[in-house]
Amino acid sequence: MKLDNYIEDINLLAKRLFEEKGVMPETFFNSSLSDIIEVQNAKEKDQRWVDPLELVGYGRG
Repeated sequence: MKLDNYIEDINLLAKRLFEEKGVMPETFFNSSLSDIIEVQNAKEKDQRWVDPLELVGYGRG
C-alpha cells in the first residue's frame, strides 16, 4: 500500500507541474526525481541564508 501511495504522489507531482508550469509528463518522468525536487526547492536570492559576518564585511578574503 505504501508503494501505491508513493507512486500516486509522484503522479500528482507530475500533474501539478504540467498544470501549473507546463512541464510535459514525458519530460518529468525522464528526469531524476531528486533533481526535480531540488529545483522546486530553490530559493530566491533574497530568501537564502546569509552568513552574518559577510553582511558586516568580515567574510572577505
